[in-house]
Amino acid sequence: MIELFTQLDSLNMPKSDYAITGSGPLFAHGLISSLDNDLDVVARNDAWKIALTFGNPKSGDLGDLIIDIFDGRIQIFNRWSFVDESTDEIIDNAETHNGHPFATIDHVLAFKKKLKREKDLHHIKLIEDFQKAHEHIAPEHVNT
Repeated sequence: MIELFTQLDSLNMPKSDYAITGSGPLFAHGLISSLDNDLDVVARNDAWKIALTFGNPKSGDLGDLIIDIFDGRIQIFNRWSFVDESTDEIIDNAETHNGHPFATIDHVLAFKKKLKREKDLHHIKLIEDFQKAHEHIAPEHVNT
C-alpha cells in the first residue's frame, strides 16, 4: 500500500494540480484498511502534462482520458466524469492527509451513489456513518 504512494511521489507532480479520488479518500479517513491495489488520481495543468510523458491516454467509459502508470497501479484521469464537479473544483477542494491531496469525502459519496456497484453500497454506508459521527451542530446565532 505504501508502495503506491511512493510510486505516486516518484512522478513529481505538483500537489496543487492533482487529487487522489476513487477509494483513496476512504483510506485517508481510515474508513477502509487497504486500497484495491491501485490509486485513482484526477490531474490538471502540470500534473497532467507529467502524466502524458508516461504514455498515450486511453478513453474511459464516460469520455475521460486515462493514463495507466506502473502497470495500471496508478490511473491518472484528466477529469472525473462520475460527478458534476469540475476537475478544478475537485482539486481546489482537496484535503491533505499524510502529505497527499485527497478529494473530499462528499465527492466520493456523490460518485459512489451514482455508480452503486456492490463495493460502492458498502462504502456509502461507511461514509454516511462517518459523517453522522462527525456532525457538529453549529451554535445558534443570536441577532443583536
